[in-house]
Amino acid sequence: MVMKKRRRRLKLVLVSLMVLVILGLIGFGLVAWLIPVPPMADIQRCQQALSEAKQKGAEEYATKLYREAEYNYEKGMREWKYQNEKFCLSRNYDSLKNIINLAKVKADSASVISSKLKLSLKDLIELEVKSIQSYINEFTNIYANLPMSAALRKNFTKGQMLISESKEVYERGDLQGAADKLKTGKNLIMKINKDVEKMLKGYLENLPKWQKWVDETIEWSKKNKESAIVVDKMSQLCIVYKNGKIKQQFRAEFGKNWLGDKRYKGDKATPEGRYQIIKKLGPKYTKYYKALLINYPNSEDKDEFAREIRNGSLPKWSKIGNLIEIHGNGGKGINWTNGCVALSDSDMDKLFEYANVGTPVTIVGSLKSFSELKEPYN
Repeated sequence: MVMKKRRRRLKLVLVSLMVLVILGLIGFGLVAWLIPVPPMADIQRCQQALSEAKQKGAEEYATKLYREAEYNYEKGMREWKYQNEKFCLSRNYDSLKNIINLAKVKADSASVISSKLKLSLKDLIELEVKSIQSYINEFTNIYANLPMSAALRKNFTKGQMLISESKEVYERGDLQGAADKLKTGKNLIMKINKDVEKMLKGYLENLPKWQKWVDETIEWSKKNKESAIVVDKMSQLCIVYKNGKIKQQFRAEFGKNWLGDKRYKGDKATPEGRYQIIKKLGPKYTKYYKALLINYPNSEDKDEFAREIRNGSLPKWSKIGNLIEIHGNGGKGINWTNGCVALSDSDMDKLFEYANVGTPVTIVGSLKSFSELKEPYN
C-alpha cells in the first residue's frame, strides 16, 4: 500500500515537471517570437552595395551620393546599437531597416552613375588624346623649326610630358587623374600653339611683297636668259632659276633667329630683300669651302636701319650687319649661321656653276600662306 502511494507521488511529480518544462518551452518560444529581430539580410545587402560602389569608383565619380550612402549606413549602425541596449521586448528595428535600405538605394545609384561617368570619361579621354595629338603634330611639323624662346619650348616639352603621364595614369585605371593631366597638358600645348601661330601669321603678312619680289626675279631670269637665285627661308630652300624655270633646289640653313628680317649686326638673323652676288670666293678665300658674297646691306637696308635708330627701335650704339654670303659647310640639319645662307659643300659646287657676279639673289620669308603651310598636316 505504501509503495503504491509512493509511486503515485513520483508519477505526479514527474508529470508536474513535464508540464512545467512544456510550459517553460512554450513561454520561452513565445518570448523569443515576441523579441524583435534586426534586419540582417538588409544590412548584408547594404554592405554589398557599398562595396560594389567603391569598386566602381563611386568615391571619385559619385562622391556626394556615395558619402550619403556611407552616412546612412553609419547612422543605421548607431540605431542598431541603440536598440540593442534596450530591454529585448521593447526593441524596434523599423527605423534601422528604413535607414539601411536608404543607404543601399544611394549606394546602388552611386554605382550606376559611376559606371556611366567612367564610360563617358573614358570616351572623352580617348577623343582628347586624338585632339591633342593633332596640336602636337602641328607644332612638330610647322612650328618646331621656328626661332622661339627657350621658355616656349620648355613649356611645350612640359605639356608633352603631362600627356605622356596621363596615358600611364589612364592605363592604371585612374581615369579622373588621367583626365586632369590631359586637360593641363592640352591647355599648355594649345596656348603655345596659339602664341606661335599668332607670331607666324604676323610674319606672313609680308607674303604679297615677297611674292612680288620672286615674280620679278623669275621674270628677270626669263627675260635675260640668265640664272637667278631665290631663297625661301620657311621652306629652307635655295632655288636656282634659269631662263625663268627651276633648274635646281638645295636644302638651306640660316641664322639662328631667321624668322624676320635682319635688323642689326649680331642679331643672327638672315636678311630679306633683293640682292646681287658681288664676289665669288673659292676654297682658298673662305673658311666655308666656297662662298657667294651678296650686296647686303643695300640702300633699302641702310634706310631701314637709319629709321629704326631715329625712332628708337634700335639703340644708338647698334651697327648694321654686313658680309652676308651663301656659303658651304652646311648640311648640319639646324639653323646655325650668323645670318648667312649655308648649303652643303656638294650643293655649293652645283650652285657655283650657275652663279656669277651680278646674279640676282632674292631672299624671302615664305612663298606659302599660313593655310598652305598647314594644309599637308590637316
